Amino acid sequence: MGVIALIFQHRIFKSLTYVFQIVYTAFAFYIFMLVKEGGSIVYNFGGYADGLALSFYADAISIFMVLMTAVFYIVFLIYAMNEDYAEPQFYFLFLVLQGLMMGLF
Repeated sequence: MGVIALIFQHRIFKSLTYVFQIVYTAFAFYIFMLVKEGGSIVYNFGGYADGLALSFYADAISIFMVLMTAVFYIVFLIYAMNEDYAEPQFYFLFLVLQGLMMGLF
């Protein structure tokens, strides 16, 4: 999403960034509720067996950190909405930073 905002540099993509953040936060909350009700989630990408596949593992601590990061980043975006530095490059770097933070958890 950040690359799209950087390439096209239209006001509509700024709005799409906010919509994307809201959807992403809702998805993080949905996964949080799944983990809370059913325990850890393990998903192997590519259909390979454990140990050979890239695996998505969501436990209570990691999904809580993902949810808090998503909530904080949406608050940061709302704060930066009318600032002078909120240009397409800002949104690109901001969303790259968010993706890197999510990858840590």
